[in-house]
Amino acid sequence: MIKATKTLGHFSAAYKVFFIMLAMSLTSCATAPPSYPGHIDLSGARNFRDLGGYPTTDGRRIKKGLLYRSDQLSKLTKHDLEILSQLKLKRIYDLRNKDEQQKDPDKVPAGQNIQIVPVPFAFAELDEAVMRKRIVRGQLNKGDTEKLMIESYETYVIDYRTQIALIIRDLAEPGELPALIHCVHGKDRTGLVIATILEVLGVPKDIIMQD
Repeated sequence: MIKATKTLGHFSAAYKVFFIMLAMSLTSCATAPPSYPGHIDLSGARNFRDLGGYPTTDGRRIKKGLLYRSDQLSKLTKHDLEILSQLKLKRIYDLRNKDEQQKDPDKVPAGQNIQIVPVPFAFAELDEAVMRKRIVRGQLNKGDTEKLMIESYETYVIDYRTQIALIIRDLAEPGELPALIHCVHGKDRTGLVIATILEVLGVPKDIIMQD
């Protein structure tokens, strides 16, 4: 049986089924040396990556061309959209908050049936306008930003676990791949969700941290 991960003892039986389905969809037997995620060169999105290639602890590997992560897609050029169209995406999970989504809506290739799924993650203390006011008023002290980042990660894990579970369930369903997960910069909210998925799939923790 495929092992989605060795650390699922605290999850319900229903979720373990989803995790196994996800592993079956996204991983395959390793037949070649590990190859790590490739950066896809886009002018309007600098952090666009294919997660295929990562090894798992049970000797499998994430398939290429099925799961991607990136920063926001609002600045994609015509050439970028041509490249994106070749990926044949089925779903795009947008983790930005509602204001961010409205301000900079995603650009997607025309003529493709790509479903954009809003899954807004928000942490009020890191809102750009709030941070700007604190800086202008001299209310940001040494160490505050690091503390806020840690608090934001804790908030995302605890308060948005339902949203993370929704994404995992969706990805496990037949026909929902390839998929892309993104936020504004593609590192914090996206990084947390991707790290959860990689752990479910059994990718070693040192590789998850590096990603």
